[in-house]
Amino acid sequence: MIKDYFLDVFDGRLRSIPFLIRWLILLALMIGLAIGLGAVIGVTERLVGGDIQALQQELSSNLGGPVAILMLVAILVFAFANLNITAKRARDVGLPGWLTAIVIAALSGGASQVSGQATTGGLGLILLVILTFLPTDMIRKDS
Repeated sequence: MIKDYFLDVFDGRLRSIPFLIRWLILLALMIGLAIGLGAVIGVTERLVGGDIQALQQELSSNLGGPVAILMLVAILVFAFANLNITAKRARDVGLPGWLTAIVIAALSGGASQVSGQATTGGLGLILLVILTFLPTDMIRKDS
């Protein structure tokens, strides 16, 4: 499974159901990490007596840099894994892999940031669902 997320970057392919399973696993891992981080912050706040300002000041002075770097690395790892499995699915359908993955990613998150409307990002999710259920080699043209 690690191979699907991080290897075969330029020539791998994923069929529909394995793509959906890997995408859902990645989503569950991201949500689990966010919940875990929230739980750690909540427990730490309780340990310092509920003073959130004191906690923020203490954490930023002691752990600000390393935690920011760790979170950036985690975001980049999840983003790369998501782009890689999307590119593999696009190649399986017959589309250009990385170009399709970047367009879907831009439509999922970037468009909503630019327009300020949360509904704009839904277009990327719709394209991802369509990509999931397209048959293998549907667009590929054999000469």
